[in-house]
Amino acid sequence: MLKLKMFLLLILSVWLLEIILILAFFFDLLYVIAPLFIFIPVVKVDYENIQSNVGRILSIQIICEIFVLTNYKVDSNKILDNVNRSQIIFSIFLVLFAYLVLKRWGYHFYMSLKLNNQFQWKVFIPILLFGFYMVFFNAFLTTNPKSIGELIWKWNFEWLNPAESQYFGSALEVFLNAADAGITEEVWRYLTIIILLAMFKNNKHKISLTILISSLLFGLLHFNQLLSPERNLTDVIIQSLGAVGLGIFLGSLFLYSGQIWLNVLFHFLFDLVVFSLTPLSFVGSGILTIFDSPALAHVIITSGLFILVSVILITGKRRKCVENNIERLIS
Repeated sequence: MLKLKMFLLLILSVWLLEIILILAFFFDLLYVIAPLFIFIPVVKVDYENIQSNVGRILSIQIICEIFVLTNYKVDSNKILDNVNRSQIIFSIFLVLFAYLVLKRWGYHFYMSLKLNNQFQWKVFIPILLFGFYMVFFNAFLTTNPKSIGELIWKWNFEWLNPAESQYFGSALEVFLNAADAGITEEVWRYLTIIILLAMFKNNKHKISLTILISSLLFGLLHFNQLLSPERNLTDVIIQSLGAVGLGIFLGSLFLYSGQIWLNVLFHFLFDLVVFSLTPLSFVGSGILTIFDSPALAHVIITSGLFILVSVILITGKRRKCVENNIERLIS
């Protein structure tokens, strides 16, 4: 009789444990998706009352920083934990946020703009090829190449393996974090550019001011890296400067093409390749060590190339294409 009671008690304990695990998963899932339900009414009620363009810029900046700071580890499910820590749910929320808040501020959130008559494929295709090249050039420049050939084109693709990432614990984490960065940061850029264009609507330098200020704000977003114990102020400043250079290119690319999906795709690939670098890629030293700060040299090289191509995108005959896209964006 005693053995039967012990057996029944064991069965009951297993059932209770399973129920607790199910409830833990349920509450973790609720935590992950809660922002989609909590912030939408806040946006619809409160954000409509923000009339100042400066206030709108600050509100966009703050809401992104809030989500970066609100994160915790999910223990009930590994996939759910990866989803939560990558903040991919926030990127979905930000798309909804952009649609709702721009509508209330009198603008539109276009997933795409039709190409206008001033669009030049003969210019744009080389720009796309340049962007694809920079995805790999930037990543392998991080590995401190040993020769000019390794710097420009002779890359070791064996160093790319998301399953053995230097930065994340699994290929899923690499993919989700790259997707989150691509969606979140490009939707953020869309929102910021819209408001800046409205602010400088009557300024003859509105294109340059919008691209420059949005890029500087993009760089400031990366100062949240100071919260990481592995990062110091110098590292964060250098990373932020690199973000400014990349932001100038992405802002120019968006204003010329009018295609947010193109920005999202480029940004996703850019981060996916960087995040896929393995620890082996950082072993040893290379030609960048001739500089006092190889990391700063990296930023100067990549940012210089990005800025050069950006100038091409928004000047000359391409400027008319940019102006037409701006008119449609803020009309």
